[in-house]
Amino acid sequence: MNFLSKSNLKFTTWLTIIFYGALVGYVYVMLVYTPMGNNVSPWLGVSIGIGIATVTSGFELFFVSNPNSLFRKLAFIPLLLVRVFVHAVLILSTIILCQLVYDEIYGTSIVDFDNGLSGYTTDLGFSLFVAALVLFYMQMRLFIGGRTLKNIILGKYNSPKSENRIFMFVDVIGSTAAAQEIGDINFHKYLNRLFTLFDEPIVRLGGEVHSYVGDAIIVTWPLSSNPVKNARALLTAREIVELCRENAALISKQFGVKPEVRLAINGGPIVAGETGFSKRQITYLGDTINITSRIESLSKELGKDYLISTSLLDSMTMPPNIQAHPLGEFPMKGVRHKMAISNLEFSL
Repeated sequence: MNFLSKSNLKFTTWLTIIFYGALVGYVYVMLVYTPMGNNVSPWLGVSIGIGIATVTSGFELFFVSNPNSLFRKLAFIPLLLVRVFVHAVLILSTIILCQLVYDEIYGTSIVDFDNGLSGYTTDLGFSLFVAALVLFYMQMRLFIGGRTLKNIILGKYNSPKSENRIFMFVDVIGSTAAAQEIGDINFHKYLNRLFTLFDEPIVRLGGEVHSYVGDAIIVTWPLSSNPVKNARALLTAREIVELCRENAALISKQFGVKPEVRLAINGGPIVAGETGFSKRQITYLGDTINITSRIESLSKELGKDYLISTSLLDSMTMPPNIQAHPLGEFPMKGVRHKMAISNLEFSL
């Protein structure tokens, strides 16, 4: 079962952005300079597009997107201003550097240096406009999530739609006692530290953080006919448990609390649609998500931390190092028949 690692995912994203940067550079030269009769090769536009996309997306992916980056600690407006400034410097430097190299090789340039930097106004303005659009999109992704933002922009859920989805509730164990012991401020920092850790495998394995509810995360995936894709929820669950164990000593030393989670996984039909007016969001409704909450409550009663509906397991390929043990059938509030529940065991 092959899935992209964190580094490979970033590198693939980087290459994709570079490709589109080259395409935009080519189209820009063909639309702006060629109709005016300028003796400018489209390859200069391609080179500048590649250069700008490489440095600006590299800055975003490997610096701003780093969870431990100082940039992530800035508020919305300061962060946006810093990013615009850095992008402006990177873009202008790239345009000048590419032109110098191009002049040296071919003796042809877009702008004569005798005219000073004012000759770069059109190119720099266009590049900054494109960068600003990308920055705004990426900034909004940090607040409402990439898939949610894309679906809202495309209007996918303007009207409610029936879907099949997998839901996983990730509940931090011992939250009430921890908050009382370390205080609300430190407890918030503790939760944020855990949620930041969990986010990487969730996103990498195709999940979407639907919402944060107190000390819990609701994660969702499409439920498809592909059992390998459906098993991404199991892989994510395993990695979250592994992250807790790997970081237990460090987090306990920092916050005085040992990180542990309780997981509940279920899947089935739901209705998805946009709700709200002044604040729009995509809401999932239906028995599937309600039953996931019931399974999470059942885990407390049984003293089993990693529960999944047995029916969902039938639509998954069981990954290595994960075992499922049937626990029997249990009554669920709002469900006519008892549900078969299994306990997950992770070999870490």
